[in-house]
Amino acid sequence: ILNHQIAQKCGFLIPTPPTSIPKETLIVDALFGTGLTRGLQEPYTELIERINQSECEILAVDLPSGLDCN
Repeated sequence: ILNHQIAQKCGFLIPTPPTSIPKETLIVDALFGTGLTRGLQEPYTELIERINQSECEILAVDLPSGLDCN
């Protein structure tokens, strides 16, 4: 939430999540990594719920910190 607030103050355009997602969409899930240590809050809970209810292909991007991916 803090980064979202900083981005808004810097004038970045923060898109509103769509109310419907066409099933041809490839969703790249890079919202949170394995280091998340707190519970999810809005608007993320609603967004994740919508993604999970969609019929879209979902590609999750996640590597633990310090892991050599080579």
